[in-house]
Order: sequence, then C-alpha cells, then structure tokens
Amino acid sequence: MDNIDKFNFSADRPIHNIDEDLLGRAKFSENLAEAISNWNGKDSLVVALYGDWGTGKSSVKNMALTYIKDKSSKPIVIEFSPWEWAAQEKITKAFFNEISKSIGKESSSEKNKRLADSFKKYGNYLAASEVILTSTSNSLPFIVSAIAGIGFFSAFLNDTKIITLITTGFVAISPFLKWGVENLKRLAGYFDEKAKDSEKSLTEIRSELKVELQELENPILIVMDDLDRLSTSELKMIFQLIKANTEFPNVTFLLLFQRNIVEQKLTDKTQSGKDYLEKIIQVPFNIPKVSQIQVHKVLFDRLNKILELDKNSNIQFDQDRWSQLYHAGLKNYFNNLRNVYRYTSTLSFHFTLLKGRTVFEANLVDLIAVECLRVFEPEVYNELSISKDAFTTFKSLGSNRENNNKDFKLIIENVILKTSENNRENLRKILTELFPTIQWIIGNNYYEYESYSNWFSEGRICHNKNFDNYFQLSLSQNEITKSDLVDFISLTVDESLLKRKMLELDSNGKLKEFLSQFDSYENQVTEDAAIPYISALMDVGDYVSDDGTSFFDILGAQALIYRLVYNFLLRIDVKEKRGDILLECFNKLNVFFIIAKLLLSEQEKRNENKETLLCDSQYILIKQMFVSKLKALAFSNKEILLENNSLLKLLYRWKEWGEVKDITAWIDSISTNFQDLLKFLSQSIQYSTSFDGKISQKHYYIKASNINDFFDVDRIEQIINNADKSKLSTEEINTIKLFNEGVAKFRNGNEDHW
Repeated sequence: MDNIDKFNFSADRPIHNIDEDLLGRAKFSENLAEAISNWNGKDSLVVALYGDWGTGKSSVKNMALTYIKDKSSKPIVIEFSPWEWAAQEKITKAFFNEISKSIGKESSSEKNKRLADSFKKYGNYLAASEVILTSTSNSLPFIVSAIAGIGFFSAFLNDTKIITLITTGFVAISPFLKWGVENLKRLAGYFDEKAKDSEKSLTEIRSELKVELQELENPILIVMDDLDRLSTSELKMIFQLIKANTEFPNVTFLLLFQRNIVEQKLTDKTQSGKDYLEKIIQVPFNIPKVSQIQVHKVLFDRLNKILELDKNSNIQFDQDRWSQLYHAGLKNYFNNLRNVYRYTSTLSFHFTLLKGRTVFEANLVDLIAVECLRVFEPEVYNELSISKDAFTTFKSLGSNRENNNKDFKLIIENVILKTSENNRENLRKILTELFPTIQWIIGNNYYEYESYSNWFSEGRICHNKNFDNYFQLSLSQNEITKSDLVDFISLTVDESLLKRKMLELDSNGKLKEFLSQFDSYENQVTEDAAIPYISALMDVGDYVSDDGTSFFDILGAQALIYRLVYNFLLRIDVKEKRGDILLECFNKLNVFFIIAKLLLSEQEKRNENKETLLCDSQYILIKQMFVSKLKALAFSNKEILLENNSLLKLLYRWKEWGEVKDITAWIDSISTNFQDLLKFLSQSIQYSTSFDGKISQKHYYIKASNINDFFDVDRIEQIINNADKSKLSTEEINTIKLFNEGVAKFRNGNEDHW
C-alpha cells in the first residue's frame, strides 16, 4: 500500500514490501538476496550497493531483506545506521552493542548468548582504544612527557588505578590541561571495561569470536545504509572498522551509498578514494537504471489521484497544454521516484488550497508547471514572483511596442540565469509556454486582446490578475474568485437573483471590479438567457453610477454594464433578433441609462456611416419608446426620475429626441418646489480629478451652462435667494455653494477651468 494519505501526501520513505515495487526492481533485489545468502567463505564478505540520491537504494535493500527473511536458512540481519551516531565517539561501541543485541534477540541459546557477550566485550575494547586515540591525538606528547617526568609511564600502560593518580596529581600541570577532565573520565571508562572483562586481551576476545562465529548455523548480515551522509572523518572510522573485522567468518557487510560522494570525501593527498574503496569492497553492485517511462508512469498516476480531489479540475484540464509543457522541459525534472514523491506531495497540498466552490481557482496545467519550478528551481521561482510586469504585460499587434521592451528582456533573462547552465534552454521553453505574453519581448509574436481576455477566464498565470495567486497559493476572503464568476453565469437565467447579486456587490463596493473581471466570462452567457440577463443589467444600470472611478479609471460600473450588454448583443448575428431582445426587455422596465447610451451610439454610427448594432426600423421604434416612457415617468412619478444618477444625461436625450414643450413643462413643475429644485441641482454635480504625483483628488462642481440648457440660471438664483435655508442639510447647503460657484464662472467665461 502506498505511503499516501487522502491528500496524496508522501513521507518519501523507501518501500518495504515487494508488492509495493513500481519500477520492476524486485527481480534485482531477489538476485542480490541470493548472492548474499549463498556466501559461505571463511572470511567476511563486503558487498556494496551503489546508487545516486533518490534512485531507490533503500527500497532495493528492503526488498532484498524481505527475500532473505523468507528463506528457510536465513542469516541474522543487523541494520546499523552509522549516521545516527555520527559525531559521537561511541560509534564503535554502539556498532558492536547493536550486533550483540540482535544476536541475543535472534535466539536465547547458550551459543548465541556467548557470541553476544563476546561481541560486546570486543566492542568495549575497541571503543576504549578509540577514546584514547581520538582524545589524546593532539595532547598525547604533553601527557606522555608529564607522566614520564615523574616515573609513571609504565603505570599508565598497566595499572588500572592510574586515573585516580592522574586526576589528583596532574590537573595542575598546565600542559595536561589541554587534555581536560572529560577525556580523563573517558579514559577511566576504558579501564573500567578492561577490569570487567577479567583482563582478557583483545587477541583473546578476537580468537573467541572467530571460533564462535565459525560454529554459527546462520551467518550474520550487517547492513549499513546512507554512508554518504557521514563526514570524511566518520566515513574513515566506519571503513576502518569494517576493514579491521573482515577476518571474521560468517559475516557479510552490505553497504549502501552514492559512490562519487564517498570517493570524493575519502580522497586526500595520501590516497585516492576510488582506490581506497576497491581495497575494501569485494562485491560491488549498481542500482538498476530505471527508465524515465517507468518513473513518469508513477508521476502520472499520482497526478491523476490529485485531480480526483476536485471533480471540477478534470473538466478544466487542458490536455494539449499539459503535453506542450511536459515536452518543453517539465519531464526532465522527474528522473527518480524521490523527485516524483517530493513534488506531488507539495502539489497536492497547494491543490487543496485552490479548490473553489464551483471551479478550480487556478489553471491546473499552470499550477503543475509553477509548482515544479517552486520545488526544483526555487531561485527561479523567487525571481519570477517579483517579475510580474515583465511576464504579464500584454501588447497586441499595432500597439506601442517600444517602451519597456529592453528592460523586460533583461528581467526575463535574469530569471532564466537562475537555473543551471545545462537547464536554461529547457527553462526558456517552459516560461515561453507559460507566458505567451513575453513573446512580443523575446520574439516578434503578438496576440489579439481577445486571447488575453481568455487567458484571464482560463486562470492562466500570464494574466496580471491571476499572477499573484500562483505565489501566495491561497485566496483572501475578500478576493473575487473564479467560482464567484462562474456562479454569476448560472444566475443569468434568473433576472431577480441576478439583479439582487449585482446590487449586493455594489453595496459592498465590489461591483466595478467584479464586472471588469466578468467581462472575460460574458461570452459564456447563452442566448437562452438573453431576456433575464439583459433585463437585469439594464435595471441595475439605472441604480449605480460611475462616481467611484479614480483618476486612472476609464470605466465605471455603469460603463461596464453597458459594455456587457453591447458585447452580448454583438454576439447575436441577426440585427432584428438584437432589436427584439431590447424591445422585450425595455417594454417591461422603466429603465433608461443603458437604452439611452445604446441609442446615442447608434445615432453616432449612422452619422459616420459605420456598421450599426440595430436595424433602422427597430432603432427608430426603441427611440420613440424611450421618449414616451421617460415622459410618462417624469409626469407620473417625478421623484423616481429626480433620483436617477444619470438625470442630466437623460434630460439631454429627451430634449433632443422629444418635444421641447414637454420637457419645458416638466422643468416648470420642478421649479415650483424648492426641494425638487435642489434634487435637480444635486444630480447635476460633476467632478474632475487631479494628480500631484502622489495622490489623486476629486474636485466637485456644477457647470451652470448645463443647467442653463434647461433652466434660466438667473431664475434659479432668485428662487434660492428667496428660500428659507435655515433647515437645509449640509449636503443641500453644499449643493447651493457649488451652484453659486458655477454661476460665477459661467458669467466670467472661465467655466471650463475646474
């Protein structure tokens, strides 16, 4: 069973069972087990299994041990991990203690008990010698001279009570301080062990061991993995330990490491690491080379499991783009299972963070590629994350191409330089596939704006609104998600729900940003939804305004709604059908802004002899309906019209397309009510924006000439002067102030300077 949880995480541990083998190495493991099991020489056998990092040495070893343990006549297997004892001077003692414990666990027979005790004694002797040699290597000349100076040198070699004498007699001697109290304690341990072993010599214990090992029915297999993790000094200690004990019968060593690393660590001025190993290793094996096809089959299986975590991801997955990126260079990062497990574990985690309610919140193919860079090319990933403009700036054919081209090219090249030299061409291909937006910089290829819009709706990293999601790998609560946009499409069949949703977005200050993003999704709204969709847009168009736009904004909420209506109608091939949709929607609604803007656009196109959206007959009919409905509303419910954010624009269209006497009569009715007049003036407030290089500021004003197109400003001024202003609100007082300022500019002839 794979070491994977429901999120497809992997602990990157080697396999232990043969049925877990995914790369066909079971047969090699069986042959390795046979080679080890059949050894019956008089001396020890040292077998090495060479393999690079991540190629599965430990997995092959585990399968081989499984084969060995299933044999009727099987060796005593002892797995010793020297790197767990690295930097500890008790490594020799630990080594023989592990052997002793394993033999004791294997059988409680008297023979095994004697052998276990012999190994322990042997280890104690060697460990004590190791302590003396390592602890005194730098200070021995001082110690020997200090002891010899007072006649104790012979005692140092023979008397077990020497430690007491040294500790009490030589601590004050300055050269001896270089050795230290801690090493004295270790040396005391040596003599304690020697005393416990009844003063048997090393030769005697070694002889006992050889006899006991020769009588063993089952040989001993000592396995040491990850030797390449050790430092040079630790490696030499281990190999010296192995070399010193190769005369023992019935003992086989199985050593696992990356050969070039160990050879490099063992090479010095006195020897070649390669020669050193050849003197110790008797039977070398190389881990079987695994084909990339086998490794990639595991990769694909794990990627499929990740996709299963979100049912929507399969729908969005672009097989062609995945194939292009895979062959562009992604495949080169997966040359062993460890890389596959390491990569898919982190991918599965980030995949779960980007699961949306309705759709996956990123482009899955792009996420797979970007995550590959994050895991295997961290410097590239980090540099890319701060190079958004260079990689996402879009330029279409015919647009201004000269600015930033050279700067962006340098930034892109700097990202590519963050990888190794032999991988730069692969990385360049990957980045070009991920970012078609850079092709105008590094080549001479350009795309239509429609492509850029599609890249946004597809969640592609190359769009500047999607880019950051691939580096923060989570979505903020206030962020507009792809699920929000897709859910909005489902609402287009229900006029009431769609209107409610847009008004909710407007009240939260999100409508403009939402509509600007939905612009890339509007082509997914079907013709079947035409009436509820257009009706809701037209209705909301009269409730919102463009006052929220900033200095650099081109489109506000109203303009974006108009754009959605226009683009939807443009997708319908037949002009008469477009007109039918507008007539049906307008007939049931008292809404005017979107219709007025469409009619004005149609009028300008006719004046310029350009292609129109509507046929002439329907254009005339809709214009007549507009005037008729606006007039009816104005006289039946003037309060609703006075609250319309586009009042002044609508009055201009009424005046142009309708009867002058009708609008004059309505204006006269407004002037008789001071509150109605103030509402009219407040709807005439405009603003301009200035920018000082740091912040933008809005400047509100009333252009008196606009008022004068409908009212005599002198008459309004007189009405205001005669009115009781004591109970007016702050907003109403400010409206009067703006009107007076506007009249003054109007009379001075500098009305256009705000």
